Amino acid sequence: MRRHFRAVALVALGFAVPAGFAADPQKASLQVVTQQFQQSTALLIASAQGFFAKMNEVEQNGKIDELAFKRKEINGGDIDLIQILTPAELKILTDSMSAISQYSVDLASLAAGSSLKTFGTNMQTFSKNMKQVGTDLGSANVPATSVLKNKDFPGAVSVIVTGIGAIAALIEGRKAQALVRKEIRDQDAAISKLLEKIATITEEAYLRQQAQDSARKRNLLIEYNKQIHGSNAFVPWLIAQQLEASRAQIAALAGSDPTKAIQAMEKAHQAMVGYVAAGKGSADIGQLLAAASGYTAAAQASQTAAQCKQ
Repeated sequence: MRRHFRAVALVALGFAVPAGFAADPQKASLQVVTQQFQQSTALLIASAQGFFAKMNEVEQNGKIDELAFKRKEINGGDIDLIQILTPAELKILTDSMSAISQYSVDLASLAAGSSLKTFGTNMQTFSKNMKQVGTDLGSANVPATSVLKNKDFPGAVSVIVTGIGAIAALIEGRKAQALVRKEIRDQDAAISKLLEKIATITEEAYLRQQAQDSARKRNLLIEYNKQIHGSNAFVPWLIAQQLEASRAQIAALAGSDPTKAIQAMEKAHQAMVGYVAAGKGSADIGQLLAAASGYTAAAQASQTAAQCKQ
């Protein structure tokens, strides 16, 4: 009765439970987790793309503000050259998150009863995707001064590719599933490390934008207090309009940091790895469901804040 109730509850929450899964609460729960990972990652990548895409604009506008308040000439060409993240780097970040999320979904399928052969095929796809990330990192579109290279992103990706190869080798060698599960757990530190690097890059971008917004507000206040003593009353009014816009920008920024969603993604992925590594009969589905739900909540919050900021 309790198992049936869980399946009914999952449907009530809006998640599709395929025919036949309702009789197996574990499979029904894993199906929900799969949907949560897919939906949450789509939301996270959408908000992260918008956030990362603004990085260059934030830096450029910050330079314009600096020159303007110092009453120095502005060269549009020089401003355009200020670039923190190239389109190629943005693609690398989002492709990495997408590949890792799909790997989590593949793990859910394995836990739900998918064959090792199918999982091995999925590992080949995961390896191909991460190798492409490595290739993109080495392209001419990613400068030597790239924040990704400074964070040793290439090294982290290389370790993941090696780890995937170790898992695939066990599957190809038809080793026992217990050995495969152990290798999945042992190799997962590299994936957590890469997600931590992405979260660090995101947090630094957020703090940089926060500092720029605060500096703009501070400079506007200084300029306003200077201009109110002048003869032209229209100038202080214009500055006041900019100050109001600056305050609104700061308020909107407060909840738009996708870092927490990336950290929630890492936590949910680790819970999935722990569930798979424990093996059937020993795993706690409750912990996995809680982590996946936390990921969904964080991704939704990040997306909502990003839309309000636009």
